[in-house]
Amino acid sequence: PEVWALRARNLAQADSENASWVCEHELTYPEARWVRVYVFALKPHWVIIISDITQEKQVSQKRLEEEKFASIMMLAAGVAHEIGNPLNAITIHLQLMDRQLQKLPTGVQREKLKQALDVCSAEVERLDSIIDNFLGALKPQPPDFQDVNMWTILGEVLAMEHAQMEDLDVRVEFDFEDTIPAVRADANQMKQVFFNIIQNALEAMDRGGILYVRSSCDDRELHIRIEDTGVGIAQEDLPKLSQPFFTTKASGHGLGLMLVQRILRAHGGRLSLESSAGRGTQVTITLPLKSPHVRLLG
Repeated sequence: PEVWALRARNLAQADSENASWVCEHELTYPEARWVRVYVFALKPHWVIIISDITQEKQVSQKRLEEEKFASIMMLAAGVAHEIGNPLNAITIHLQLMDRQLQKLPTGVQREKLKQALDVCSAEVERLDSIIDNFLGALKPQPPDFQDVNMWTILGEVLAMEHAQMEDLDVRVEFDFEDTIPAVRADANQMKQVFFNIIQNALEAMDRGGILYVRSSCDDRELHIRIEDTGVGIAQEDLPKLSQPFFTTKASGHGLGLMLVQRILRAHGGRLSLESSAGRGTQVTITLPLKSPHVRLLG
């Protein structure tokens, strides 16, 4: 109401001053669109020009996302370098301590020190692995396209998540078409996509939840829908989910969904979400059935 009240005041002002004004407005029905409205008075008439700027907005949004991502990459590389240097120093000194430990007489004390050193070494290796995986996930890689059966990929990811689903008493219900055509895709990258989405769904559900996995396809595209019975997402938070470091969870880095969208974009696909607070979330992954035009994301 406030927006349209402002529009009415602008219109009245344009009429009284024989002036003009322009505004941009988001339409939500029958589909989400952005329009730019030009209004000027040509007494005794009005001239109103409405143009669809949805694509312009999308291009601008993608450009902003890429700029943010580039900044994150620079920050991540700097942080990884700063963390890596002391980790290397710790590794070297742990090795020196281990050599000195070998010179001590055998006994319970030496064994305890050895165990403590082994724990420290293992944790340093784990930190190194976390840094490598983090940078590897952020750095865009061109997809290695092969003929991939999405049901096979989904099955492997669900097998990875089986222990957690069993612990949460989550039931999976499938509704797949009898024949799912192969898709040109990178199997490992698609595993990352499904893992992130299913993990988010599991974290959103209480014990006894249901995970629905459905598929459908037309002449051009394959659609895979993953729906949970979790807490859902507030409407005002939905547009922010692809932003770096934005998360509705108590823990998490807020990068998973952004990486998912980048992977799907490189495959010529797209991601859509439907959700509301308290009613669960439905995520739809859409992939082209023909070889996509690859866009390398730098």
